[in-house]
Amino acid sequence: MQQACLARPRRARRRFDAAQWAAAVVVIALVALFAVRRFADVFGYQLSPRTDRWSGLAIWWIYWGSVVLFGLVVIARWRNTYFRWRTLSVIASQTLFGILLAGPLAPSLRVPDFARHIHLTWPLHMSVITPYAQRHDLPAFVYGVIISLIAWPILAHFIGMRYCSWFCFCGNLAETAGDLYRVRGPKGPARQSLDNVGYVVFGLAALVTVLAWLHFDRPFQWYDFLVAFFVADVVGIITYPFLGSRVWCRFFCPLRAMLGWHSRRGRFAIYTSHHRCIECGTCNRYCEMGIDVRMRAREGIPLRDTECVACGACIAVCPRYALSFFPYPSAGEAMAAANVRRFRVPFKRQLATPRER
Repeated sequence: MQQACLARPRRARRRFDAAQWAAAVVVIALVALFAVRRFADVFGYQLSPRTDRWSGLAIWWIYWGSVVLFGLVVIARWRNTYFRWRTLSVIASQTLFGILLAGPLAPSLRVPDFARHIHLTWPLHMSVITPYAQRHDLPAFVYGVIISLIAWPILAHFIGMRYCSWFCFCGNLAETAGDLYRVRGPKGPARQSLDNVGYVVFGLAALVTVLAWLHFDRPFQWYDFLVAFFVADVVGIITYPFLGSRVWCRFFCPLRAMLGWHSRRGRFAIYTSHHRCIECGTCNRYCEMGIDVRMRAREGIPLRDTECVACGACIAVCPRYALSFFPYPSAGEAMAAANVRRFRVPFKRQLATPRER
């Protein structure tokens, strides 16, 4: 009897989650298709025309299908209107650019070359402002320079990095299939310090672009294989079930580093109320970027981290409404304010109720 009392308690059996397993199968299938096509190209192995065509189509349709399917799962699991509109934006952008304008239906729809490039942004898509783009599609090159170096940085200054959570192709998959694993993102100061690696990758991307303009193509090819393929497509996606959905975005994405720098110095912030915060840590648990939101809320400091992609999860799950996209004017009003201050008028402010992972 005494031995039974001193025995180590059994761990609670984890509930089977079919959606998580389906997401794991999808990301493995995508990475496998990416790897087959890329390694065949690197090692000079010529795929048959039929294999090349069907593998390319499979990537497009699996990617789009997973964004739509798991996007509907996200809407059902979170039951929050901000998440609903954000997820619908992700589905719409993936459908418009990933299927119609730049995807498998583009040839049938006779989409012009310019329209096929309007979703590309440097330095995430390195080919946008290279000499090759300038020589072969000057309007797309000019548009790429404007959208990459002017438009998105200005928008990040005012609305934060909503590009990453509402529009980006990498974010499309991360916010749908990857949302099922958002609580598994690395936490703590040691892990968050690694986020600065993104600035190193950004510097490398800028250097490689300059070298391409100086007619040194080899660095561009190595960058495309090691960063754009291996780190972004393989490591960034295959680690969803283990390290959360934002490994690539947090630690390596050069566009996140560039837009985060502008966002931190702009008007966007997640405002906190230390009068409301009870330090439960729910916000930290659901932050997919590993930000210590609780510390800011405890001290009443607005959150302006360069890693924040404005996904709204920390605001949605806070049981005390201590977080908001709008500042609390005073301590008394912060205590008296209902949840109407958390999101804009078109978004209902109900508390999100995500199913525990």
